[in-house]
Amino acid sequence: MELFDTHAHLWDVKYDVDAETVIKDFFDDNENNIMVAVGTNADDCKMLTSIHHPRVFKAMGVHPQFANSYDEGVFDLIRENKNDIVAIGEIGLDYYYGKDDKDKQLDLLEKQFALAEELEKPVILHCREASGDLLSIIERHPKVRGVVHCYSGSLETAKILIKKGYYLGVGGSYTFKNNRKLKEIVQSLGLGNVVLETDSPYLAPVPMRGKVNRPQFVRYTAKAIAEDFDLSEEDVLKITTQNAYKLFNLE
Repeated sequence: MELFDTHAHLWDVKYDVDAETVIKDFFDDNENNIMVAVGTNADDCKMLTSIHHPRVFKAMGVHPQFANSYDEGVFDLIRENKNDIVAIGEIGLDYYYGKDDKDKQLDLLEKQFALAEELEKPVILHCREASGDLLSIIERHPKVRGVVHCYSGSLETAKILIKKGYYLGVGGSYTFKNNRKLKEIVQSLGLGNVVLETDSPYLAPVPMRGKVNRPQFVRYTAKAIAEDFDLSEEDVLKITTQNAYKLFNLE
């Protein structure tokens, strides 16, 4: 069964190999695997234009950590590549390290939701300690759908997101012993709105925890979910892959 990693970063200082090797290793694992490579800034987005693989899909956006430094020219780059991307992302809000730039983050996210509406693309959302503001923006843009990647919010917020047509991105943190909350959310809501991701090179799952994460490690999250749901790993991969196809309009 092929793997579908809905969220991978190909250029990052944590990797000890280049992007081409990350891609090669993923498809050496299974030539039918699928990946969404995510951009977080103008440099990422420009480098994504150099990737030409039929099963590597691309997403372009500006991460909230760049709210103080981005150039709006990146939006023109995204428009120029609208036929070559499946989503706007990674975008979102991050108040974990403080809210000094909250207004700039909100302004940036509003602009990118508007861009998603214009280009008719789903969004890939990052959210840390900002669920209220994120839900407010989602409420103002009812035509936009997407995924909250590496979901870390509450069960109540998850129910609201699903009702509005959003998916929950679940990755390596699901396998961590101290993350009972995410397990309980997924088990409570089922797999109908779950997609699998790695967020590689971050958050490597057990038994690879502590190592540099790679897209093919998404199988360990699938295995952990299968054990909790008393399903086969293949069933989990089939369900979540179908969800990913719907999310990114690949059907």
